[in-house]
Amino acid sequence: MAINTHPTSAQGHKALHYTIIRVARDEDLAEQIGRDIYFDLVDHDKVRKFRIHEQMPFNLFKEEVAKEFGIPVRFQRFWIWAKRQNQTYRPHRPLTPGEESQSVGQLIEVSNKTHNAELRLFLEVEFGPDLRPIPPPVKTKEDILLFFKLYEPEKQELRFVGRFFVKSSSKPAEILGKLNQLAGFTPDEEIELYKEIKFEPCIMCEHLDKKTSFRLSQIEDGDIICFQKSTPLESEEECKYPDVPSFLEYVHNRQVVHFRSLEKPKEEDFSLELSKLHTYDDVMEKLARQIGLDDPTKIRLTAHNCYSQQPKPQPIKFRGVEHLTDMLVHYNQSSDILYYEVLDIPLPELQGLKNLKVAFHHATKDEIRLKKEQGEKEDKRKYKAQAHLYTIIKVARDVDLTEQIGRDIYFDLVDHDKVRNFRIEKQKSFNLFKEDVAKEFGIPVQFQRFWIWAKRQNHTYRPNRPLTPQEETQSVGQLREVSNKTHNAELKLFLEVEFGPDLRPIPPPVKTKEDILLFFKLYEPEKQELRFVGRFFVKSSSKPAEILGKLNQLAGFTPDEEIELYEEIKFEPCIMCEHLDKKTSFRLSQIEDGDIICFQKSTPLESEEECKYPDVPSFLEYVHNRQVVHFRSLEKPKEEDFSLELSKLHTYDDVVEKLARQIGLEDPTKIRLTAHNCYSQQPKPQPIKFRGVEHLTDMLVHYNQSSDILYYEVLDIPLPELQGLKNLKVAFHHATKDEVVIHNIRLPKQSTVGDGTMGDVINVLKTKVELSHPNAELRLLEVFYHKIYKILPYSEKIENINDQYWTLRAEEASSFLPLFFI
Repeated sequence: MAINTHPTSAQGHKALHYTIIRVARDEDLAEQIGRDIYFDLVDHDKVRKFRIHEQMPFNLFKEEVAKEFGIPVRFQRFWIWAKRQNQTYRPHRPLTPGEESQSVGQLIEVSNKTHNAELRLFLEVEFGPDLRPIPPPVKTKEDILLFFKLYEPEKQELRFVGRFFVKSSSKPAEILGKLNQLAGFTPDEEIELYKEIKFEPCIMCEHLDKKTSFRLSQIEDGDIICFQKSTPLESEEECKYPDVPSFLEYVHNRQVVHFRSLEKPKEEDFSLELSKLHTYDDVMEKLARQIGLDDPTKIRLTAHNCYSQQPKPQPIKFRGVEHLTDMLVHYNQSSDILYYEVLDIPLPELQGLKNLKVAFHHATKDEIRLKKEQGEKEDKRKYKAQAHLYTIIKVARDVDLTEQIGRDIYFDLVDHDKVRNFRIEKQKSFNLFKEDVAKEFGIPVQFQRFWIWAKRQNHTYRPNRPLTPQEETQSVGQLREVSNKTHNAELKLFLEVEFGPDLRPIPPPVKTKEDILLFFKLYEPEKQELRFVGRFFVKSSSKPAEILGKLNQLAGFTPDEEIELYEEIKFEPCIMCEHLDKKTSFRLSQIEDGDIICFQKSTPLESEEECKYPDVPSFLEYVHNRQVVHFRSLEKPKEEDFSLELSKLHTYDDVVEKLARQIGLEDPTKIRLTAHNCYSQQPKPQPIKFRGVEHLTDMLVHYNQSSDILYYEVLDIPLPELQGLKNLKVAFHHATKDEVVIHNIRLPKQSTVGDGTMGDVINVLKTKVELSHPNAELRLLEVFYHKIYKILPYSEKIENINDQYWTLRAEEASSFLPLFFI
């Protein structure tokens, strides 16, 4: 039999003999598509699930399904879901009669070839003309089960309209009439068909040729066909998203951003639905429209620090980022919060100014204010007239790398927003700019060599090559055009300065094609610290073994210390940091200018067990995956209780165990978590089920939004046990007294209203209330706005009762109403 309660923690070992089966049906697809989801077919967390003993034959489980859904066994056919290579989930194939004769435990092993979580199934039920279930049709290799979604551009709505089998040799043109019937169109309505292929990392939804067979179009079981009316050209101009691909692209990229005034960073002002593809200018224009500001350039934005939950110290520069996603990312964390402030002058003009605080005496306040206003107007006029004549040059130095690596950043070399920047006239010679650098940093011009940064194919930023003498004779404007081949923002440079034994600057060495500039980071496992220790040139034909002494000197080790070397290659979407063979030349190891070599002491095996992250790759993996989560009590959802540093790879059990340790709770199963809704900034209405998600990242994702907030509550019994129970809120009306008492009754879901057992609602209620006489009988009613909707039969299971919508009223049965009636 199906067991819907969970054993107590003392019997936890018995849980190993049970498995969860999730059954999706057409009703689930119809309810969810276009409301909760748009891509794929169903959210499996919201379908009916069964907790079944592993030894139960699957055919007996089908009888449980028959009782639950009212579909006789002979009319049921189950399909296994499969995760495809493009990361979509689709019904893959029906279970064979041989598989259905196996136990649930054996069947989940079959399923694990395509899915590693609980057993997930799709229940196919066919209906005849009288809407009664009929046996499923015989399926041959020629038959393909397709699912259909209808898109209505004028409503911007997508919904599930049905599924049916087609022959792989047939053509889409042969099913147009049937699709029109599903959609409620006229039989001859012209429609367009699209195949929904994938949605991550980008949308792929292609037009389906009606005259090409399904086989040639590579259509297979579980595929999704979206269709719509053929849209005339004039209608396309009226509709924002005239076809299925454009609508799915919109849904995939939409991003709700919560805006807060920088003056009140804890209070949300409003939310805007934007697109991840919106440019800086798009965001500013929509924000200006929202707050009723004519000039969007008078708005300055500040990004959100996901670790401190505060605005970042430095605001976003005017057009300093390309897209909305760049504003919301804080290292490897993603936020949905932006802070704004309204300036008295345009931001581009403000960035060219510098505020000086001067205390001037012997003048009236009015005279000071008048001079200030006149000065601001003059500065504003000059800046506006000259803005197109200037460019920003950001200069990174060794000191910036030393200050930032291991504190602000761990990957790559520098955060360019935190280095010294210069506002330089575009017509100014670069050689003259070097004199400005000499004044600023105290490095004479003859000792300066500048490198251009480049964005590599793996999305890392590294110094690419030094400027040539010819390029340095050009103007700043011309040089920026050269730089734009590798980076589209401001001109970003690395200043190389070499020092002699007396620590005074010396001319940079002549660089040949054989010379490679490398940057070095030292990792100390016992401290879990990574830091920048220096850079120098090597010959591409030389080997790492030849520079070990120099690295030991940089690190402060003894000359003969054994060290291991790693090449830091990339960090998105995953860490790639590979061991570097000391006996292979740099050329053969494909090492080039700007590469980063991390090194550490060679760790003995016994030390590895003591260190949590014994080597560079494991430490970088930890940094990449760590996630600070802000926990709030569900009773006080606006107040943060505490923060925990977790890992994105932590399982459900890892998270609740660390949370239990934090709050001093012995039994982690008594914790129930609730995810955060990024749109409403409230807890989601449904809590997270016990082991209902695999990893921490699954708890923090809300559709295509990512959060760092979780809500928790401490239960009086373990969550697995509670999930097998149902709470009912019952209002008891006394027969002779004018009083109403509310009782909360918690019973197993399989309990009934009043089947005569000690565990039914009526008998439990009798122990809690005062009756007019000892033999009085009770009845339970569903009431809506003081009107009786239904008298609940004693045989009614309480899991079917919705006390959130109806008011449950208990009262003594009237003497003139026979009990058998209810």
